Amino acid sequence: MVHQRNSGRDPVLRTLLLGLIIAGVAAVVASMMQQTPQTGKLVFPEGQNAGDVVAVKCPFRMPRFSTAQCYRAYVPQDWGANDGPLISILAVKIDPAGGARVSDPFLYLEGGPGYAGVPTNYHDYGASGWLREQYTEVLATGRAMIFVDTRGLGHAEPALHCPEALRIAWQGLKNRPETRDQDGVLAADIACFDQLQAGGVDLEAYHSDYAARDLQALRRGLGIDQWNLYGISYGAQTALNLLNVDRAGVRSLVFDSPSYSRIAAFPADQQAFERVLDQIEERCAAATQESWIERCGDSVKERIATLQDQLRDNPITLRGYPFGKPLYMGDREAMLVFHDVLYSADGFATLLAALAAMEERPTGYFASLSDWAMDWRERIYWSYQDDQFSWPVHLATACREMDHGPSAGQSRWPVYTLDEEQYQRALCAAMDVRWDGRHIDASDFDGVPTLVLSGEKDVITPPQYGRALADDIGADYFRHPRESHGVMFWTDDECVYESAVDFIETLEFDLKDGCSEGSKS
Repeated sequence: MVHQRNSGRDPVLRTLLLGLIIAGVAAVVASMMQQTPQTGKLVFPEGQNAGDVVAVKCPFRMPRFSTAQCYRAYVPQDWGANDGPLISILAVKIDPAGGARVSDPFLYLEGGPGYAGVPTNYHDYGASGWLREQYTEVLATGRAMIFVDTRGLGHAEPALHCPEALRIAWQGLKNRPETRDQDGVLAADIACFDQLQAGGVDLEAYHSDYAARDLQALRRGLGIDQWNLYGISYGAQTALNLLNVDRAGVRSLVFDSPSYSRIAAFPADQQAFERVLDQIEERCAAATQESWIERCGDSVKERIATLQDQLRDNPITLRGYPFGKPLYMGDREAMLVFHDVLYSADGFATLLAALAAMEERPTGYFASLSDWAMDWRERIYWSYQDDQFSWPVHLATACREMDHGPSAGQSRWPVYTLDEEQYQRALCAAMDVRWDGRHIDASDFDGVPTLVLSGEKDVITPPQYGRALADDIGADYFRHPRESHGVMFWTDDECVYESAVDFIETLEFDLKDGCSEGSKS
């Protein structure tokens, strides 16, 4: 519609028009709110055949001087059916400057399960972008880097999300813990799963087995004879499944902080967290520096248990901006923050600092906008709103590949409460996806050149997982004494990173000078 200026000669008409516009916008917004879809937009590819791998325009911005190229691999949603729909996965291949000099690229396999593997910040792909800086040593070997959004994730088609359930869960945190409607969140999750299935999504087809078959199709379509796998965290399961279906296509493997033998999910997670609490207690008991003695105080476990009791009745108020509706951090959100800070190498000290700040419980409006409050709110927000994470794919994979039957039992420091365990089981039942009794035995792949890296402070996948995997597959094993989850690319220890890259080049693991700390076997 084109409007001509009337030089202010008809203010009544202008006011009426403005009122009509505002009313129209309000009506549209109200209609959208009433028809909020439970899922994101579902796009199934058309016009392709199973096994096709096609160079495509990247679905996000890239600099013109980038050497990155996007590809789509078209695969069956159900590898066991000949007449089902096709889906696609997205891969980004980054060549070294001047082009790849060797034919076996480096494939990055993200963890979760449920995290997309393709970074989408356009500046990351440029000549001086973050990706080139982060992976400079790999690219320097003459190898291309390949990142993949596996089935259901990121820019795969279709991408599976439950935005309405996440919105309801996030809005619920703006109520005091005792008034939150967990049944409403469960109902929204189930409604999302129903809509996904009604839209043609087979939730039983989203797991590591089929993701591995998709990757095999990608390798063949790109004309790659062999590639080098890097599996971080749950990416280890994808790597093991890829070995299972396509061993001939794998030249070498690096498992970083791997998930392995992690079948009874609830007890395993609880034991991992309590192990780290024990380590913090031991670190405090041995402390000689005054700063550590001061931050340790009394028993950390007892302090956390006491804090949880306090937060159930008196949550901490957090605000994201002035005059914004506050977020209430109860005992469960505090545990989420503690768990999140333990991802970092300095997580022990950060947890103790967070614990002390929560114990002090400064009150008042400005306290809710303080630096620590903003940091905690951001950590909680990221956990709920991370757009690189797919809740449906996470659940579909975890329900199939982990045993959620055994309970972690009562704990004074619960990673999951008994109600939260029951909620997870209810979601698996709603998806109609059950644990299939799996356990991949890595000893079946003995002989494939393999390096396993673990961090001593890892609360997510403790080093005993890495040790067991290394023993079974006959791998070189390195246990870093200072690192947490993610050793190769997230460490500040450059010589460990360079030693791991050298392994990919030479297929032998020798620690460089300066890497004397840690356990190598």
